[in-house]
Amino acid sequence: GEDGSVTFSMRRSYADLFVPHLVDIEQIVAFPRFWDYQGSVEYDLSPTQHLQIDAIVAQDNMALHLSEEDEDDPELVGNLNFDSGFAVQGATLRSTFGGRVTLRSSLSRFHNMTDLSLGQGYFLRIEPTQYGLREDLTWKAHPRHTLMAGLMVNHGTMAVDSYFANIFGEEPAPDEDFSDIDKTRVNETKTALYAYAYAQDRIALRDNLDVTLGGRVGYLDLTEPMFDPRANIAWRLGGGQTVRASWGLYHQTPQPFSLFEGWGNPKVGNTSSAHYTFEIERQVDKTLSVQLAGYYKRLWDLVTDDEVEVVKNQGTGNVRGFEVMARYRPSERFFGLLSYANSESRRRYRPEDPEILYNYDQTHVATVAATVKPTRKWDIGLKWQYGTGMPYTPVVGSTFNATKGDYTPIYGATNSERFPAFHRLDLRVGRTWQPSGWQMQTYLEILNLYNRANVVDVTYNDDYSEREWVHNLPMIPFIGVEARF
Repeated sequence: GEDGSVTFSMRRSYADLFVPHLVDIEQIVAFPRFWDYQGSVEYDLSPTQHLQIDAIVAQDNMALHLSEEDEDDPELVGNLNFDSGFAVQGATLRSTFGGRVTLRSSLSRFHNMTDLSLGQGYFLRIEPTQYGLREDLTWKAHPRHTLMAGLMVNHGTMAVDSYFANIFGEEPAPDEDFSDIDKTRVNETKTALYAYAYAQDRIALRDNLDVTLGGRVGYLDLTEPMFDPRANIAWRLGGGQTVRASWGLYHQTPQPFSLFEGWGNPKVGNTSSAHYTFEIERQVDKTLSVQLAGYYKRLWDLVTDDEVEVVKNQGTGNVRGFEVMARYRPSERFFGLLSYANSESRRRYRPEDPEILYNYDQTHVATVAATVKPTRKWDIGLKWQYGTGMPYTPVVGSTFNATKGDYTPIYGATNSERFPAFHRLDLRVGRTWQPSGWQMQTYLEILNLYNRANVVDVTYNDDYSEREWVHNLPMIPFIGVEARF
């Protein structure tokens, strides 16, 4: 009706229903499967009040059996079972007062569950639940002056029951074998209260110059308070050109598992960073826009592994780079996009350690995409992606362990080599039909059109004398049908 709407959708994967009958994979006990649903209700309570209620629920699971032929590490031989799911519900009331004041009031609930068991009696069960209240107020005090303020309060619990390797450092650690990491028994529930408040003032100093000043205060009862000032300036020049610059301090509370005794350190504190960005955007004409952005981020108090305190606020790092993007739309029948990013991300995990590349550092990332509509019923899309290979720590030798009867790898410098570059071309062809009031579309989508063998990992033989790449999925075609009525 005119005052409201209801939306609902549901999905379930179906590969587990027929793939086991077509492919003989001995290791798979339960083929991966997932389901999810989401719903939304919106209603205008009055001309000045709008209510929205949302819910999202999802779950997936799988099971494998790893034999001695499948897995070199004897501690991982056996069944691997994985179940994961989450549920989110929320309600938001948006109220306007006099056309100049807007208040958004939100209530939310989040519940998550991860249940993993593998190998020789190892298991990991994590179950967090969180309730939140949030208020956001916007006041247009003057055509050139907008004030914003907000408050959020979250109360939650984190339940953990596990006997697992301590692999929960917040910053990814160098390559390690599961069997060489100490196993820890944890059975604990933590309760936490988290709250923050923010305020900012956006002022139009001139018709073409906006300045925004603000700050945020945060508090987690398990760590220390934090204050984050922020500033932003936007200057619209002639010829469709805009220059933006921003600066801000950011603090992030530690991940809950870093605060558990055994896994982490209850005394660990917040991580900190300072962000600097500079951006130029140019609307060349109605069909072409170009954007250039540079950035620098300094990190400190990162939570990293420590031999004495398990984890500790002792890591530092920095990220720098620039991005270029161009969008071209000469007509409704063609759209093109070109983007390129160049960056470098480094970390120092302990004061005495050398600075190394971050595990997910990528020097070059590029995307070229285009959509063509030769007729009203047909559309063709192409997307090509390129990325520098991720860093990894190579194995440079091995020693024989007479007690275990196997070889122990000797690693080279951390993240001193990279996987081969990633690149892939995807194609999508679709056709629209309109039979008797329906709107239907059939499409063919082919991922990795030229069947590039992209590398995602590396493995070695028993004595680590030979290396073998582990590749991503090959070319995959999809055929789909979409119907609206």
